[in-house]
Amino acid sequence: QRIGGDAIEVTNIIGGAAGAHDFDPTAARLITLHSAELVVYNGVELEAWFSGAMANAPDSVQRFKAAQKAEPLLPSGLHTIPLGDDDDTGSGVTDPHIWLDPLRLQRIAQNLTISIAGLVPADQADQVRSRGAGLQDDLAALHQRYVDTLNQSCALRTILTTHDSMTYLAD
Repeated sequence: QRIGGDAIEVTNIIGGAAGAHDFDPTAARLITLHSAELVVYNGVELEAWFSGAMANAPDSVQRFKAAQKAEPLLPSGLHTIPLGDDDDTGSGVTDPHIWLDPLRLQRIAQNLTISIAGLVPADQADQVRSRGAGLQDDLAALHQRYVDTLNQSCALRTILTTHDSMTYLAD
């Protein structure tokens, strides 16, 4: 919504108490997915339900896999995994929490801006690109605040967590 502004309508199909991992779309949600111009999803096995839900979607529905634009990491190390259009790695070990890294999210925002600008009327595309650039600037500033704060405040370089989502913070 921040990128598209009033030029687009954003619908969160998961919502409520359901999480992306175990969401089971209703018939109404499938209709919403199948009638969208653009469906944005994380990828990297976060939404196990996605492939099945989109199997019968019209070819006109564009799919934007955020992970493909963000070089996901393995939780056990700091190695990126290249992803193709249809490849969700199948490994079960890729860290899907790509939105926790401001620089990866910045790359996602850059590519999503291009996708959204291509969908809106031509007279609104410059505004979309401007909002996308503003978001990218904000994410760069957030990254710098992370770096500055962690470098000033953390004497140790060990992260203890109960969830494997902190790989991106460590990177």
